[in-house]
Amino acid sequence: EIFIFGGSGFVGQNLIKGMIEDNYQIQILVRSKEEKELLERRGVKAVIGDVLELNSFLTELKDNSLIFYLIHGLGEQREKANLLEIEERAVDNLIRAAKIKKARQIIHLTGVYFEEQKLSPHLLARKLTLEKIKNSGIPFTILKTSIIFGKGSISFEIIKNIISKVPLLPLFKWSKSRVSPIHIDDVVLALNKTIQNPAFFNKIIDIGGPEIFSYDILLKKVAKFLRLKRIFINLPFSLFYLPALFAAYSTDFSIREVYLLFQSLKNDCFSSPGQFKNFFGVEPKSIFDKKLIL
Repeated sequence: EIFIFGGSGFVGQNLIKGMIEDNYQIQILVRSKEEKELLERRGVKAVIGDVLELNSFLTELKDNSLIFYLIHGLGEQREKANLLEIEERAVDNLIRAAKIKKARQIIHLTGVYFEEQKLSPHLLARKLTLEKIKNSGIPFTILKTSIIFGKGSISFEIIKNIISKVPLLPLFKWSKSRVSPIHIDDVVLALNKTIQNPAFFNKIIDIGGPEIFSYDILLKKVAKFLRLKRIFINLPFSLFYLPALFAAYSTDFSIREVYLLFQSLKNDCFSSPGQFKNFFGVEPKSIFDKKLIL
């Protein structure tokens, strides 16, 4: 039995697509009746609950389950609390439930960060969750990814929308931060390979695509791939809120989600070339994929 927290999100939807085809027995925690009905039409068992409320899902979690933990506190919340408080309550409930039900493994997806850099609130929350899972005493596999490219990914949709709609693009100081964008297919492949695989137990692995770019180079390469002529202007300072506000209005994501991500642009988010192949035995795909971008 596999229990997925965050199965209705971007990565979760791509993950369960393959799991359905492979006849895995899965349950997904969702917040609404609409999400539950949508998933059950696809033949997936869904549980209405909230990771912030332990009793809302504990009885549905089977003994000895394998748990995917794909959620984080970027989304809109129904209560006022800061990001660290939300993340801490959520991961504490996860670990409590996993211990009660004697979970076989927790597979967690998070973001790449570097300890020596001053981390944004978003990355500090990610770090808190990682540390709690790592020290839980439950077998774990943690994959730390760079930004994920694929239709529906918040990072990808922001980049694509900005380049498509803005002919003159300011490049702030944070545009020199480095990333190694990864194709969603490779993220799903990596997650699948870690399922009940003792070779990946109690490991933390950074994964990224085949190339490392600074954000300014990445934006220019995406514009070239889309055959769009854009003018880029370097500015000697950093802004986060105004570009986040524009990005939120040009996509379907909330200003809270986008602003928290934009604050993280000052942090490098890449993994060493060759790391993905070393662990998973295949070369990662190029992000410049027509089916992915167009």
